Amino acid sequence: MKLKKIASLALAGIMAVSMLAGCSTTSVDPEPTPNPGDDEPTVSGYSQMLYNHLSNAAKKKVTAQDSDAVNNALATAMEYAAGNTISSSYDDYIDGDTHVVNNGDWSNAPDSLKNGANVLINELAAENTLKDSVWMAFNVLDPDTTNYQRDNMNISMLFVADGLKSKNAVMDEVAAWIDQQVQWLEDDYDLPGDIFQDNGGHSMNTDYEYTMSVAADTITLTADHGKSMTFVAVNIARV
Repeated sequence: MKLKKIASLALAGIMAVSMLAGCSTTSVDPEPTPNPGDDEPTVSGYSQMLYNHLSNAAKKKVTAQDSDAVNNALATAMEYAAGNTISSSYDDYIDGDTHVVNNGDWSNAPDSLKNGANVLINELAAENTLKDSVWMAFNVLDPDTTNYQRDNMNISMLFVADGLKSKNAVMDEVAAWIDQQVQWLEDDYDLPGDIFQDNGGHSMNTDYEYTMSVAADTITLTADHGKSMTFVAVNIARV
């Protein structure tokens, strides 16, 4: 009798397990819905950092926008800065200040740094030149009767600083270089009308927006007492 009861209990247990197995389901997590903006660079790096150091008046003129093209162009430009360039520049030219390389006023900058600044300009198809100072470079973006319809103009500048400075401090000093010029960016352009239209007034009005993309990186010479140089690429585009 005991054997029958034990067998009955064992059979009931087996049936219960079978029923539970039959009722179980496998949970498959659904694939995440792609975000339309996932492929777009996020504004979380140096573009935003430099933007934060601009004055309120300048912030009204530009939008911070990270750019893979600017990151890649800076990496290419930095290939021209060999160890000797960084070592000698650290001692002779990086005097605690942040300098803009493509500037006719900084004539003593090593040729290798100037070559890097020129490569940055070429890589981004920028329309300023190596010898343009900051204000001259920004003037390139001023609309006139020959370029007012273009929405793909850009300028690119290479800055260098002591690599021991924090990136935040470097961006603050770069902002001091460009803030006034950003404020003066033209946000509209009136094409002069002829004498028969609107009594010699304006025949049209064109509005402009500007983006500011920034990349930064530091090279440190571990074998040379930690001498280092931070490179900052700033690209301003009229869109």
